Amino acid sequence: MSYAVTEKVAVVVIDSRPSVKSEGKPPTYIGHAHGVFGIPMDIHVYPVVALKPEKNFTLAQELEQRIAEGLAATGADVVRVDEGAHGNAASAKSAARALSSDRILLITLDEWYVDINLNWVGSFDFDWGYTVEISDTAGAQVAMFKDSGKDEVKLNGSDSARNQITAAYRARLEKLLSRPEVRSGLSIPPKVAWYIAIYQ
Repeated sequence: MSYAVTEKVAVVVIDSRPSVKSEGKPPTYIGHAHGVFGIPMDIHVYPVVALKPEKNFTLAQELEQRIAEGLAATGADVVRVDEGAHGNAASAKSAARALSSDRILLITLDEWYVDINLNWVGSFDFDWGYTVEISDTAGAQVAMFKDSGKDEVKLNGSDSARNQITAAYRARLEKLLSRPEVRSGLSIPPKVAWYIAIYQ
């Protein structure tokens, strides 16, 4: 890769999903899997998504880790704020500014939910939504946008549910980070391809 990002970038992912904030689901919750007789059961980051070394990760921590690795692959100096500062956007941005970061990439999860049937090959739904804000070290907003949608992910009967869910995650993160607002806000030109090191 001929181009390298030289700025220090603070990456923060905050979980504001209604299922966690108002419905009592734990921050490890990622959706439903339908097992025998189609009965739904809650599924969580581990063991469906994360590997054993990350078994205690919340969804926000898991996604933050992968985004940080993707940015680092472009040459960025990536820093992370303490977990205690993830409670809300204001505290996260304050903690990031204290790290003297040139840019702060703050992603708030508004939705992130899979609904998969383990008994048949077809497709599964992946509902997602997020608010992305990029600001500079002084706190001035460089870019901000909201996006949401539903991805219908085709199932491959020869692959595991885990691999297919993580592939859907990887594709969604790559699309988020490839948006022009993110590239320009973080000074990353279009010729630089993202590598999201997610569950390879």
